[in-house]
Amino acid sequence: MATSPSIELDITDLAYGGDGVGRIDGRACFVPFALPGEHVRARLTQETTRYARADDVEVLASSPERAAPTCPHFRACGGCRYQHLDYAAQVRWKQKQVAEILARIGGFRALPLDPMAPSPRSYGYRNKITLHGPGHPAFLALDNKRTIPIARCPLASGPINAILQEHLRRTLAKDEDLVIRSNQAGEVRWFTERDGRRAASDGKPDTMSEKVLDQSYDYPLNSFFQVNPEILKQILIAAGGRIETFGCSTLVDAYCGVGVFVLALTRSGQRGIGIEVDAAAVAVARANAARQAAGHVTFLQGRAEERLDRALRGLPADKTGLILDPPRAGCSAPVLQAVTRHRPRHLLYLSCVPPIMARDLKQLAKSGYRLVRVQPFDMFPQTAHIECLAELDLM
Repeated sequence: MATSPSIELDITDLAYGGDGVGRIDGRACFVPFALPGEHVRARLTQETTRYARADDVEVLASSPERAAPTCPHFRACGGCRYQHLDYAAQVRWKQKQVAEILARIGGFRALPLDPMAPSPRSYGYRNKITLHGPGHPAFLALDNKRTIPIARCPLASGPINAILQEHLRRTLAKDEDLVIRSNQAGEVRWFTERDGRRAASDGKPDTMSEKVLDQSYDYPLNSFFQVNPEILKQILIAAGGRIETFGCSTLVDAYCGVGVFVLALTRSGQRGIGIEVDAAAVAVARANAARQAAGHVTFLQGRAEERLDRALRGLPADKTGLILDPPRAGCSAPVLQAVTRHRPRHLLYLSCVPPIMARDLKQLAKSGYRLVRVQPFDMFPQTAHIECLAELDLM
């Protein structure tokens, strides 16, 4: 079998997802783990009329921003894409990626894009990791097919890495996962699940607690909670500053989880409505509200596609604010239709997938909303993911 041809090229850009970008014959060539400013030799793996891909990178001239990876599994594990890039440069390049995505996918070229907020910790920030079976617990490899046994994850908190050592000889069944979570108080918990059902656990209560902006929030072990609590605090402060300018009498949170945003951002005298499909999360959200004496906040259990239309019906649109924090797939058509049907005056949209966010923002802009500003946050240092908070209002 003939080997793929070797090429040399200059890397001039860094694409969303982490690939370096050069050009061959006028086409973009995507090269994993190559950095802007570098001259590399690589092996072509794919060619089309529009672009090419290459691999097996040999750096012939290195970027001054290149860094020594912390993890020995970097480039094999599928979690990190930027450990070879200085952290300040990661923040700068991610900022550029957000601007380009908003322009290319959303059509937003002249928008106020605030500087990205860096994470106070570039390592050791994650409060949750998930390892997979079958066999001993392992992370997914870069190809998203194989698994990589890892004894320590530098992105995970110290307590998680400490207890991870105790589980490396555990045997997981096919499609069984090991989940380990921690909080800022140093508590650490674990459980395994298969097909969405708990298979084994540490035998302790099914909830954990995290302190955010001087309030304590419980959350079920297998429910969503932001993985970087220090960045969560920054997002809440930024969102709170915007909501204070809205003058809303009601704030609706369409994907509220355990109620952190709607509880933290509504005040006595306002009304808060949280919507969440996860019944366990809703039960805990109600308990969080009771503990905070937040009788002005109520929670509705159900899919946003079914609940949002009814929640917005009858509310004064000019006094209503809406938070959209959808899953990775973004807002479905029924959710966006409910927004444009009832037209709440102010929107905050939170996403960790900028291309999906840009798609949804474009649809909202077509429906009469104006994109006021976007604030990126580096929720996930060393990875390709980027958290963004967008503000919109009716024109």
